[in-house]
Amino acid sequence: MKIGKNLTVVSIAFLSGLSIATVARAAGGMSSESTAKSPSMSALSDRLSLTNGQQKTVWQDINKQATKEKSPAGFEPKVGAVLPDRLITHPIPMTTSSKIPELRRYQYALLGGNKLLIVNPNDNKVADVIVR
Repeated sequence: MKIGKNLTVVSIAFLSGLSIATVARAAGGMSSESTAKSPSMSALSDRLSLTNGQQKTVWQDINKQATKEKSPAGFEPKVGAVLPDRLITHPIPMTTSSKIPELRRYQYALLGGNKLLIVNPNDNKVADVIVR
């Protein structure tokens, strides 16, 4: 009987768009500890180490399509800085993340002073600054 109930819960959740890990936890099949350790659920870093070639690729891909924003007064764009709320971030384009997969879940903001900020969307901290 429990298997039938779990299957029903999983089916309904899957059809409504919930992740398998969330459904499994709800059905009692996995603890939140085991899902937190899975690679797909791992936390993003607040510091990236992109090579010069990767930085050039990111710059070329994003600069040609992004709108530059004015840096807010008092904000110093550096690694570890928390992004002010008034700066809008955008998802890394799929063309870029397909070339550099570690950027897939990050966001970016392009500042008028030719600074491209790679941002951890979980805590809005700048993970990398690319200057051209």
